[in-house]
Amino acid sequence: MPAARTVAIVGGGIAGLSAALALRQRGIESTVYERAPVLSAVGAGISLWPNATRVLRSLDALAPLLDTAGPIAALNVRAPSGRVLLRAPTDGFDAPALCAYRPDLIDALRAPLPPEALVTGKTLVSVTTEADEARLMFADGTEVEADIVIGADGIRSSVRSYVAGETTEPIYRGHPIWRGIGPLPASFVPGEISETWGDGQRFGLLDVGGGRAYWYATATLPEGQSGSDGAARKAEVAARFADWHAPIPEAIAATPTEAVLGGDTYDRPPRRGWSRGRAVLIGDAAHPTTPNLGQGGCMAIEDAPVLARCLAEAATHTEAFQRFERERRRRTTRITRESLWTGRLGQATGALASARNVGARLMPGPLYTRRLGGLFDHRP
Repeated sequence: MPAARTVAIVGGGIAGLSAALALRQRGIESTVYERAPVLSAVGAGISLWPNATRVLRSLDALAPLLDTAGPIAALNVRAPSGRVLLRAPTDGFDAPALCAYRPDLIDALRAPLPPEALVTGKTLVSVTTEADEARLMFADGTEVEADIVIGADGIRSSVRSYVAGETTEPIYRGHPIWRGIGPLPASFVPGEISETWGDGQRFGLLDVGGGRAYWYATATLPEGQSGSDGAARKAEVAARFADWHAPIPEAIAATPTEAVLGGDTYDRPPRRGWSRGRAVLIGDAAHPTTPNLGQGGCMAIEDAPVLARCLAEAATHTEAFQRFERERRRRTTRITRESLWTGRLGQATGALASARNVGARLMPGPLYTRRLGGLFDHRP
C-alpha cells in the first residue's frame, strides 16, 4: 500500500502538474489546486533539456511539444560583435533538447489529467497537518482534506512558510531579466540557439516553434529596475543592445510591446528540511534557482517521478519524504550553486569579462558538451 492514497497539490504550474501526472501513474489520487481563475502561464519560453524531456516522455506529455517547440541542436556563445566564442552540440542524447513556449508546456502537462484533477480559483490561506490527515483552508472558505499536501507553489510558496515555520524573502541576485516573444528572425538558423556575453549584459535568442522567437536579456542593475510596463521595458532593452550583432536589434524591434516582460532574478540558499508533518515541497518551493542554466523548470519536472516513487514504495509518508529529499537534495543544491556562479560569471565586467570570453574561445565545443552531460544524462 502506498504511503498516501490522496494528495492535495498546491500550485498548478510545471511542478504541480508534473507531480499530479507522476502520482496518478502510480495509482495515487491527486488533485491540483491553483489560485488563478484560469490555468495559464507567463508568455515566455523555457528550455527543456534531455534530463527533463526524458521525464516528460515517461509522463506522456512530450509528444505535443515535439510538434510545437523549437529544437536545440547546438548552443552558440557569442561576443557582442557576433563572433562565435564557443559552439557546443546538444543533440547527441537519447532525449531531445527543446525550447518551448510556456503555455504550450502547461497545455501538454494538463492534457493527460482528467478535468476533476485540477481546481482553479483556490487561494491558499492556511495549512495544518495532524497525525492522520492534512487540511487546507482556502480564501473562499472551502476546506480540503488529504493524506498529504505537496507545496508546488513557487519561490514565494505559502506551503514553504508552513514547512519552514517562518516567512523569508528570496535573495536578489544582482540583475533583472527581460523576456520577449516575437517573430523568428529570417536569419535564424534552425536549432542553433545563442547567448551573447557582453560587459555586464547578456542576450539569449531561441526558437520556441511556430515561427516564434524567444529572447531574454540581462543587465547588472539594482533591484526593481526592470521597467513598469511593456513599452518601458522594450525601450530599455532596445537601447542597451542597439549596437549588438544581428539579429538582436531586429528581434527586439519586432516584438510586440505587450509581449515584453520584466522581473528580477532571485533564488534562496539551499536548505535541509523539505517537509513538515504531512506537507512536502517540490520545485521552486523547495529549491529555487536562478535561470542561468535553464534548469529551474527541468528540476521541477525531475522531482515529480522521484516523489511519486517514494510515496508508492515507502511504508509511511515520513519515510517517503526523507527518501525524496535525500535523493534530490544533492543534485538540486549543486545546480542552484552552479547556476548562481554561472550568472555571476555571465554578468562580469571589465577585465574579468574579457578573460571570460577568451576562456570560452579556447574551450573545445565537445568538451563543453561533455560537461553538459552531467546535467543532461541524469535519470531520476
